[in-house]
Amino acid sequence: MNIRNIGPLALLCVSIILFPAIAIAGGTITGVVIDGFTGQPVRGATLTVEGTDISFPTGVGGDFRGEAPPGTYTVIVSKDGFEPNKVTDVVVTDGSNADFAVVLLPSTDAPVAMADAEVAVREAADEIVPEDESEQVEDLAGAPAATSSIDTGSEVNSAADSGVFVGEITVEAAAADESTEQALLVQRKQAAEISDAISKQEMSRNAGGDAAGALQRVTGISVQDDKYVYVRGLGERYSNTTLNGSKLPTTEFDKKVVPLDLFPTKLLDNVRVSKSYTPDQSGDFVAGLVEIETLDFPTSPTLEIGIGGKTNSNTTGDAFGRYLGGLSFFGDGGQGLPASIPDEKLVRGNAFKPGFGPEEMQQFGWDLIGAWTAENTAKGYVDSPYPNASPSSDFNLTYGDTFGNFGMVLSATHAHSFYHQDEEQIYYSVSNGNELAVMNDYDMATDSEGVRAGLVGNFSLKLGQNHKLELRTIYTRDSKAGNRYFEGFNRDQSTSVSDYRIDYKQEEVGSYQLSGEHFFEKIGQSGGLLEWRGSYGQANNTWNLRDSFYKLENGEMVLTAESQSGFLLYNDLADDIVDGGADWTQFFMSGEIFGSVKGGVAFYNRERDFSSRRFRFTFRGLQGIDLTPVPDDIFIEDNIRPDGLEIKEETRPTDTYSASHDLGAAYLMADATIGKWRFNGGLRYEDSEIVVTTFDPFSVDSQTIESRVTDGEIMPALSATYRLNSNTNLRAAVSRTVNRPEFRELAPFEWTDVMGGQSARGNPLLETAKISSFDLRWEWFPDQFGVIAASVFYKDFSNPIERTLLLAVELQSTWINTPGATNIGAELEFRRDLGFIADALSPFMVQLNYTYVDSEIDIGENPILTSTSRPLVGQPDYAFNAVLEWAPPRWGTAVRLLYNSKGETLHQAGGVGLPDVYQKPYSTLDLVWKQRLGFLGDGLSLSITASNLTDEKYELTGGFEQRYQRGRSFGLGVTYTVF
Repeated sequence: MNIRNIGPLALLCVSIILFPAIAIAGGTITGVVIDGFTGQPVRGATLTVEGTDISFPTGVGGDFRGEAPPGTYTVIVSKDGFEPNKVTDVVVTDGSNADFAVVLLPSTDAPVAMADAEVAVREAADEIVPEDESEQVEDLAGAPAATSSIDTGSEVNSAADSGVFVGEITVEAAAADESTEQALLVQRKQAAEISDAISKQEMSRNAGGDAAGALQRVTGISVQDDKYVYVRGLGERYSNTTLNGSKLPTTEFDKKVVPLDLFPTKLLDNVRVSKSYTPDQSGDFVAGLVEIETLDFPTSPTLEIGIGGKTNSNTTGDAFGRYLGGLSFFGDGGQGLPASIPDEKLVRGNAFKPGFGPEEMQQFGWDLIGAWTAENTAKGYVDSPYPNASPSSDFNLTYGDTFGNFGMVLSATHAHSFYHQDEEQIYYSVSNGNELAVMNDYDMATDSEGVRAGLVGNFSLKLGQNHKLELRTIYTRDSKAGNRYFEGFNRDQSTSVSDYRIDYKQEEVGSYQLSGEHFFEKIGQSGGLLEWRGSYGQANNTWNLRDSFYKLENGEMVLTAESQSGFLLYNDLADDIVDGGADWTQFFMSGEIFGSVKGGVAFYNRERDFSSRRFRFTFRGLQGIDLTPVPDDIFIEDNIRPDGLEIKEETRPTDTYSASHDLGAAYLMADATIGKWRFNGGLRYEDSEIVVTTFDPFSVDSQTIESRVTDGEIMPALSATYRLNSNTNLRAAVSRTVNRPEFRELAPFEWTDVMGGQSARGNPLLETAKISSFDLRWEWFPDQFGVIAASVFYKDFSNPIERTLLLAVELQSTWINTPGATNIGAELEFRRDLGFIADALSPFMVQLNYTYVDSEIDIGENPILTSTSRPLVGQPDYAFNAVLEWAPPRWGTAVRLLYNSKGETLHQAGGVGLPDVYQKPYSTLDLVWKQRLGFLGDGLSLSITASNLTDEKYELTGGFEQRYQRGRSFGLGVTYTVF
């Protein structure tokens, strides 16, 4: 593990040892004050403890914190321009934390607005449970109530829903925790844009363990390959991802998106998906913006430890081939390029061309011997004496606290997994009679061992009540070691074949962000807010593999001299991002108009270095060499010699590239509420330059291939929200944005994954695409946990970038700009507990969401493609989620049944007469039971999960076929909250 990544872990250990010992004298009063109509935090309000000389203001996030001796108090909350509020029965005990939220209503000439806001607050207050049931609410929620959010995006009625005091109304003080789905629902209700979200509380009650698995439960979201998020049916290239508001680098060689399986849910506070564009977001916005927020700061000490294990019906207890005997605790493994291999190209020289001598080539070959199969076992995957696979395991540890003006949260997570998959792959060609003929038919088995580790260290420092600094850091590493074997028929060889492959991939993402919020209450009537941020992100991907291809000769499998036989590959990618910006928000309140004017600047620099080196053992002579054993017994010193097997480098001139993306942006937008209407709109300008330079690293005189995409675009956006009543919104939004090419799509690097499969290479001539988006949503929030919504959307693409086929020496895929495309769809959502039907059904909660998508892309003239008008690649025609939860509050029990279904999806475009490849509809069914245990206090809980209970077959059909089953998984976990 790199030493630069040890810092957060050391901080975590020191903090856990030292900070719990700090004694707390007296008690504290904490919480948040929120504007009852706009949803903005109220900064600079004053809280006075009646009957004492204790008073304290709210900070930049509307949050407050003060110390008080033990007692029961009344707290008065006031600020110019707002009606004062009185909070009664605030109980402070020695060493405790009294936490609550307060809504202030504007004191203006807008009676309609005030009436709606006050009705909403009172309706929410009426739904708060009495004091003797507060413990039951904690059981049901699955998290302590006494926490509060200081996020500047906190919402008004969220506080009301969680426990709000309005005038002389007294209710039980509960959480104003942004991490609950309750708060996120109200944040969605008050947001200017169309959005959805999932909280850490919701994620903890589902079966998925990473951000990708969590997001597939969100309306309009589908997940491809267990890690790529598709928003409203649009592929991963059309979604952006930010971490705590900053852009992330990607570990992917050939995709734009950040793989979300890299982020364990235990490190996350919530994940939001913005589906309509606002000018303060990046202009490369099409399907949506996925906003990941790491753990937030608690108001009281918390220490939580969790351990768990999981079995899989396809894997656990069965023979499992571990590459090089398995991964280390930190996921180290594989066989990197030896240091003895020079930077020069490995070729044998002669009198006419430079190179290395026979003895040098022999030594290089010896240095690259290594392992070629898992554990060097006997030939034949099924009969090999592999040891049995162990259950998967995971561990997590979180500590956090606030000390005066300093807050911190530190968390670590570690998971070790084993997975086996059997699958069938069939490749077709078109015969002279225009009928499909089998080209390759393979039975494939893959063992994959993974280690995922992550660290979060977040720190907050208040510089007075109106100024705050935050340092947010995250580091995550995902390592995978794979062992693959396939056998079957290959038409080019006209016989049976087999193939051994082992590979190791390590992906790392680190993000380090410093940000500040500064509220200046004396600027203007309502004050102004300065927000700034600067971040550095780094992603690395190291991948090495070894592949050996055999064919049947005279009744025996013999190693061939094909291009992917005796093959070694070493890929290295480094992707760095520097991202920063500053925003100024001027708040105003005049008569019946509330709102803000916001403007800002942003910059973004991304640098990538990619290199690939390819080697192959060639046959210079075969005397005395037996080519029938497993490759470990062939690639040995006795056989690697000048007149036998010799290493040769086959790195191509296009296998190395460097790339950069520089972007500067400025925007101006306004957000105004007038009576029941709220308008948000503005303009953003971005100046962008993408440069990809492909070159031969072994030749200083070689001609480079440069791809350059520049654009200066103005991106407008306008949205309107009409409040039909205090709990119902009607929203409309329109915008014009762009979609730029990705580095890999521009670089002519070529790669083939399977012998006989398609190769892929980039296109240096790509241009930026432009997209017009139209959205309409109706949403009703019947109670603090419920929502019923319906949405429609339409997107029109100009010059969209799409993967297509070319006919070269062999069938290849590449990326092109097509003439146009459209994407239209609808979303339906229902979420409520069933207490509205009958009180006896209150413990039951139902969530349903359904998304229908219809897209069409016009490829233009292309004699190779089978269909020039078809759906977008990766777009399912529907996605459906259903959740049924039973949580009787007195038992500390929550049982949740989760169903996910995805419709037919275009997987790959067909060419030269081959039909398009579609994934058939696919569904999963999961069961999660979480139980709080009464002994060892109230901090111990047990979770039991059963995933993929139906174990449906994943199936691709068309010009290529693939079939496999993932197996059923069963997990057991224990979590202990120490304090």
